[in-house]
Amino acid sequence: MKKINDLVLRKPIITLIILFAITAFFGYEVYDKARIETNLNEYMPEDHPAFEQSDHYEEIFDINDAVVVAVENKNEIYNKESLEQILEISDRLASLEEINEDDIKSIATANNISASDFGLEVEEFFNTIPDDEAEFKELKEKVSSNNMVSGKIVSEDNTVALIQAQLVDEGIDRLKLYEKCRKF
Repeated sequence: MKKINDLVLRKPIITLIILFAITAFFGYEVYDKARIETNLNEYMPEDHPAFEQSDHYEEIFDINDAVVVAVENKNEIYNKESLEQILEISDRLASLEEINEDDIKSIATANNISASDFGLEVEEFFNTIPDDEAEFKELKEKVSSNNMVSGKIVSEDNTVALIQAQLVDEGIDRLKLYEKCRKF
């Protein structure tokens, strides 16, 4: 009788050990290959026009910020219509509850920091939109000579200007925010 009891007790233990080994093996394989994707772009269609444009501007400016709006003019952004559009979009973004209004970067909000005989001078690139060609040219020269702006907020060929805005919280509904921004 002792042999039968030993055999009955050993089979479940051996079965449990085999099941544990198989579970551990497959569990490790799944865990090793599993990953969590936090980049929502991975779930969006690559051929969607908004994502194609976003990729295009991220490539030009080497950025990946929360909200980026681009104003593009094939001739140049240094004209009344483009600068008014940059100002308006900057203001509208600042009015959204999802956006940190103190953290909006554009040539309408950025400061021109330059060296002088007295130290560093900090001034706005413009506080009113230029009226004539000479003022537009002066603005273009200021932006082009500023390494913190040229190639970062304004493209080096001066045809695209960005408005970058940081979110107040990472947990906001980005699709709703996208729809709000599209209405600009």
